[in-house]
Amino acid sequence: MPKKRAKRQLIREVLVYCEGKTEKHYIDGLRQWARTLDLSARVKIKPVDIKGGGYGAILNMLKKEPDSNCVARVVLLDFDRYRGVQGEDAIFNQLVAYSKASMRKAVPCILVVSNASFEHALCFHDTNYNESSAVSFLLANWGYRNLDDCKADDRIWEKAHAGDRDHVHIAERMRDRKLVLTNEIEVSRSKIDIKLKDVRFDVDCEHILGTNLGDLFKVLCLS
Repeated sequence: MPKKRAKRQLIREVLVYCEGKTEKHYIDGLRQWARTLDLSARVKIKPVDIKGGGYGAILNMLKKEPDSNCVARVVLLDFDRYRGVQGEDAIFNQLVAYSKASMRKAVPCILVVSNASFEHALCFHDTNYNESSAVSFLLANWGYRNLDDCKADDRIWEKAHAGDRDHVHIAERMRDRKLVLTNEIEVSRSKIDIKLKDVRFDVDCEHILGTNLGDLFKVLCLS
């Protein structure tokens, strides 16, 4: 009698598009951490390094690359380019429209926006952050000599989780806070299925520091 084949274990692969080096280092650390966990569904995180180029480079890559080999695509963005670089506001609006259009597709494109920058998202890991200058806080409290030192740190995930620092603090800080971008996400652990139900962009909140980085952990069933 032939042996029964072992039941194939489903793998959740999520593509994470990284606008800068800091984000890429952070996601690499997240991948290593995720592998140590006993998850109900295996998690495979694949970082995609945009290597600069702004919102346009991200939008072009999203349109060119197939999405058939993953269950979701997550894009990490700094909102400071929206006002800080000419023409980026229009392209950001296109990214929001692209994300909204993906609500009708099997593979959603989920935007994770840090206002003003990913350095602020890092600071929100730290309960001591008083929402002053992110760079000044990282230099004074995380031991970096300058911003380039921080961006080059390939162990930024470990630094963001040293001592009492943790990504769980982000959800606590962002609860009930108005953000420039808010997603409604529905995740089924059993079917390894991710649905993007709503995307809300509110430019009137651009003066409010914040991040929806918690959406990444929700997609990965790590929150």
